[in-house]
Amino acid sequence: MLLERLEIQSNRVVMKMEVTHMEHPSLIGKGGKLIKKVMEATGCHIHFPDANKINKLEKKNQVSIYGDPTNVERARVMIRVSTFFP
Repeated sequence: MLLERLEIQSNRVVMKMEVTHMEHPSLIGKGGKLIKKVMEATGCHIHFPDANKINKLEKKNQVSIYGDPTNVERARVMIRVSTFFP
């Protein structure tokens, strides 16, 4: 059982991508509605830095996508397309 879990986890990757912090709210959507759709469609977990915990002068642009390599790429494309066509 543990070995199966390790094999499944070994097929997961984390992609870190730069998305300007000014676009984070429009990608996340009200109540997380938009980013939840991307996560449901791809099966990936997508993490945005918590703007409330970061120094107001120092905003983070890095978004992390965690999941199966193929689906991580799908999520990346969906996020990139969203930044060009809100």
